[in-house]
Amino acid sequence: LPGRLAEPDIEYPEQAWRQVEIVTIEPADGPPRRYLRCPLLGHMLDSAFAVCWHAGGMEPMFVPGDILVVWPQAPARIGRPALLRLREPDEAAGGIWLGHDDQSVQLGRLDRDDPLEIHADRLCWALDVLYCVRAAAA
Repeated sequence: LPGRLAEPDIEYPEQAWRQVEIVTIEPADGPPRRYLRCPLLGHMLDSAFAVCWHAGGMEPMFVPGDILVVWPQAPARIGRPALLRLREPDEAAGGIWLGHDDQSVQLGRLDRDDPLEIHADRLCWALDVLYCVRAAAA
């Protein structure tokens, strides 16, 4: 499946998106798995990984089905999109990183006026979203 790669907080004209391939592998013993085929990312960010965004609330920056690319060496930065890994329950969250203190982390969401607060004990990691991949229109 062809896809388009771009930084998440910059508006690009359609022709400026970089081409990537979204590959789905369907193993016999488990659920389908999706991967990105993009040599450019592999050369630039050797330990980067991607997470499929399923939640709403960040449109039009992220829409359900977008793939967010993060890199362990790029922590969340104030004013930038961030992807968070939470514990109990084990889940992901995302939004605009507004900061943190000893008690909580704060995320701005495009679907609400007040910040989303998450208790600091639930946070495993918070990383800057470097790129967003969206499936190309058929």
